[in-house]
Amino acid sequence: QWYDKYHDLLEYRNGNGHVRVKREENTPLYHWVISQRIRRNKGKHGYALVSEAQVTLLDNIGFEWESELSDELWDAKYNELVDFRKKHGHLDVDPCTSLYAWMDHQRRRRAGKKLRAPLSDEQIRLLDDIEFPWIPNR
Repeated sequence: QWYDKYHDLLEYRNGNGHVRVKREENTPLYHWVISQRIRRNKGKHGYALVSEAQVTLLDNIGFEWESELSDELWDAKYNELVDFRKKHGHLDVDPCTSLYAWMDHQRRRRAGKKLRAPLSDEQIRLLDDIEFPWIPNR
């Protein structure tokens, strides 16, 4: 099964020139790519570690173990949250907004929910610095 998904990723790369799969383009492959990053990160969340042979295969096709796009998106939402706090003086965000959904996603990442890359220590520190509500008020 791993090799089937790897071949799907190869086909994606051949068609797109890169392996930065977006969720809206191919959700199953997107989740598989994320799971490879998680598995390489010490096998967290009950995943088996990625073997050295698998790492080599992924490296050879330009697999990005750290997603720059993901970091940029995280930074953009974090800055949006900082701006919200400056404007309103709190982080009680309307639950019908994408910002609230992002906040909920950060809570799940910190809790180590399956298929979610864990927050870095730096991301946790940044959120703590603005008194992020790890337990929602609602």
